Amino acid sequence: MVNEVKIKKRIKEVVELINHHNNRYYNMDCPEITDFEYDTLIKELEYLEANFPQFVVPNSPLHRLGGESREAFSRVAHLLPMMSLSNSYSLKELEEFDKRVKNELSKDVSVAQEIEYFCELKIDGLAISLIYERGELIRAVTRGDGSFGEDVTNNIRTIMDIPLMIEYEKNVELRGEIYLEKRQLDRINLEREKQNLAKFSNTRNAAAGTIRQLDPKIVAKRNLRFFSYFVAEPSKHNLKTQEEALSKIHSLGVKTNPYVKKCKSMQEVMEYITLWQTRKEELDYEIDGVVVKVNSFRFQELLRSTSKSPRWAIAYKYMAQEVKTSIKEVVFQVGRQGSITPVAFFDPVQVSGALVSKATLHNIDFIKEKNIGIGDEVVIKRAGEVIPEVVMVAHKPENSQPIIYPEVCPICGSKLVQEEGLVAIVCPNLACPGRLKAQLLHVVSRDVLYIEGLGEKLIGQLCDNGIVTSWLDIFSLSPQSFQGLERVGEKSISNILQEVQKAKSLPLEKVIYALGIKFVGEKTAQILAENIVTIEDLIAKQVNEYLSIEGVGEKTAQAIFDFFQNDDNRQLVIRLKELGFTMLNKTKKVSDKLVGNTFVITGTMHAHSREELEKIIGDNGGKVTGSVSKKTSFLVLGDDPGSKYTKAQALGVKVISEQELLKLVKSDQ
Repeated sequence: MVNEVKIKKRIKEVVELINHHNNRYYNMDCPEITDFEYDTLIKELEYLEANFPQFVVPNSPLHRLGGESREAFSRVAHLLPMMSLSNSYSLKELEEFDKRVKNELSKDVSVAQEIEYFCELKIDGLAISLIYERGELIRAVTRGDGSFGEDVTNNIRTIMDIPLMIEYEKNVELRGEIYLEKRQLDRINLEREKQNLAKFSNTRNAAAGTIRQLDPKIVAKRNLRFFSYFVAEPSKHNLKTQEEALSKIHSLGVKTNPYVKKCKSMQEVMEYITLWQTRKEELDYEIDGVVVKVNSFRFQELLRSTSKSPRWAIAYKYMAQEVKTSIKEVVFQVGRQGSITPVAFFDPVQVSGALVSKATLHNIDFIKEKNIGIGDEVVIKRAGEVIPEVVMVAHKPENSQPIIYPEVCPICGSKLVQEEGLVAIVCPNLACPGRLKAQLLHVVSRDVLYIEGLGEKLIGQLCDNGIVTSWLDIFSLSPQSFQGLERVGEKSISNILQEVQKAKSLPLEKVIYALGIKFVGEKTAQILAENIVTIEDLIAKQVNEYLSIEGVGEKTAQAIFDFFQNDDNRQLVIRLKELGFTMLNKTKKVSDKLVGNTFVITGTMHAHSREELEKIIGDNGGKVTGSVSKKTSFLVLGDDPGSKYTKAQALGVKVISEQELLKLVKSDQ
């Protein structure tokens, strides 16, 4: 008779042994046993788990080998937004960042305290969020659009740097960067070349492409790596600085990058940046700059964030590689709002690790300013190491031809117009097929409704075949709509239609951005959504009411008003409702107790963080601003306040404590 107690104990012993040797091999580069001995342990564990599945433990290394293939990844909401960083490309911009940080902190910190910065290498990889509950990895989510990402837990389990179990009682969210080593890229590309597959252009694309593989077994073979650099809600883990956070992550057995530095001055920050600009080629992974963070979490809380980026951090990007190539032709494309944009096509060149063959020339003023012609040899770089950009003309040959803007739309033939005071030349035909395709690409993009599977080629087919004549038509698509189209199978169709349905329940700000209102970008759409409950609230406003919204200027206010004065656009909103769009502000409002009141928060709180107080105020109908004025209803005062308190006293603004604010919310009046 089998002794199950001994079997259970042996499984645990073998798991601990294999995990120990994995750590020695992958993280410490110091193996203690031979490959044969390691393989023997693996085979023993395979036998034990196969015959005694009831004793399989969550941190078994066999779980890293990859499970069954999946048809698609599910989208999940982040517990906290995964924001992107503001970029800088010069030391002067860093100095300006330092000045902004100190000026902002001086409003809340009365005693001048030395500000420390924490510098980390900016790994060129893929951001990921790891959720651990009671020490077990339960979910891994990609950044996505910052609010929603893809659940890639099965794939993440194959990465040896990421422990499946950590010794920690509290639930914790860790974030970091998945990357691919340079030597692994060479190995993968060699294999792909043998299989007549396209090579990956750089390590970042390879890492991102690998994580999105539907078969975890393929991911396991790619040998991805990971560095963690972030603990969500650090106060819950008694962490006061970024330095402490990295130390905590490391103590949990999660890998962190060793090349970090705490700096007591901006001069030290600049020395660190300069050092790694000269040494980055020594690393076996790509970096594209340095991340500079305010070290103190208390100061980070005071500095807060914009809708997109934290104000307490900045990424210094190393200058992009510049290469020369010659412009072969210029094609004029139609944008979603009718703007005619010239795009230069040139001999393909490698720029910062990517193969580039075209770049936008923006508008007629850009072409004149840089004196660009067809046939010219130009300098190309990738702005922010992403978007190809023409820097300058390096050589203008004798056969250089001037770039002449068309007089009629290259797509529909309508006569082009240029609005007074604006640079853009536009096609006025609202039914122009070029505008339709551009609008569709905008609507389905990651930052708007994020409908995966509807790419440029498929959208082109849908439009060219008359299946889609308005961007609303994508929400009436059926499996039959795709019949006869190239390169689209049943699974792809099913996935696309599921994504289409999900889009109907997205937050109101996404729908506003999708409408294509002139001057209304992602941030303005968010601001508008924060100030209304339903889409009807937005339609009903007058120009002066739009202007009263902080962050909305005169041109934008007039453009929004004009948009909704158009009957076709009003019908568009009605049609969206008929199609099943909720179009409601998703912010859950608890009460109207603070409606009509504006609050400013200053100093250090005790029971709640600043973000928690802002949410309490917003959930009860109040508004929070960053500066004190005559319109301020209450100043919420904490310890060690700054100049906001002095200004509030001078203006006669009512000052309340954190506890008094909570009483206002809980009162029955």
